[in-house]
Amino acid sequence: IALGSLSVMAERENVVDFTVPYYDLVGITILMKKPKTPTSLFKFLTVLEKDVWLCILAAYFFTSFLMWVFDRWSPYSYQNNREKYKDDEEKREFNLKECLWFCMTSLTPQGGGEAPKNLSGRLVAATWWLFGFIIIASY
Repeated sequence: IALGSLSVMAERENVVDFTVPYYDLVGITILMKKPKTPTSLFKFLTVLEKDVWLCILAAYFFTSFLMWVFDRWSPYSYQNNREKYKDDEEKREFNLKECLWFCMTSLTPQGGGEAPKNLSGRLVAATWWLFGFIIIASY
């Protein structure tokens, strides 16, 4: 017993016991109208569902806020320990605007620029990078 797309011919019928074909393709053509695919400038957003995009956006704002909180109240940040970093080239205060900018640009090939000085901010940044790699790989 076998299943395949073979045409029934006299030479083959002498060797093989064919069943009766249910659809013979001799001289029959079926035409269908090609469906028009909608075009949109925001078609790339349809790859993930709306809820997933909202969760990514919420994670972006939460991470930025968390980096700002850690930089604001950490004793090891540049903002609270200027004497330690007075000779350092990277003198970036991570206010809320800078944290939003850092989280947005840190996932681009150019990079986010200067990283947070405190350990807690660096852990948040590393977690954000890992999250970004997973999202980009899933996209």
